[in-house]
Amino acid sequence: MNNQFSQLKIKKILLLIFLISIWSIMFVKTLVVSAYEPDSFFSPFYGVMLDNTWQSHFNVDLLLFTLLFAVWSIYRERSLLVGIIIGLFSILFGGVFSFLYLLICAIRSKGDFYLFFNGKITNQN
Repeated sequence: MNNQFSQLKIKKILLLIFLISIWSIMFVKTLVVSAYEPDSFFSPFYGVMLDNTWQSHFNVDLLLFTLLFAVWSIYRERSLLVGIIIGLFSILFGGVFSFLYLLICAIRSKGDFYLFFNGKITNQN
């Protein structure tokens, strides 16, 4: 039993390290790109959506995943308004916001994965 507890604790720590790392990478990358291309925020992404290229495939895939994250955020939050705001921020700011949100959710859930994924929802069995 103690071994299972220590393995779970290691997994939680690894999750937090991973979330901090990916948020840091995305934040720095956003700062660098913003410094070199301040005027082209939406056009590189949405401009190629209707092309039949791998870039358009990647952009549609990313957009759908971002929308899924936004819907999950709305589902997860106690307040509908807060959920909508978080969903919009995740769409507009991508990983810079979403990874930070996931990190905050992971810390607040204190390792309870049910609480992490469901937020306000309690087990109604």
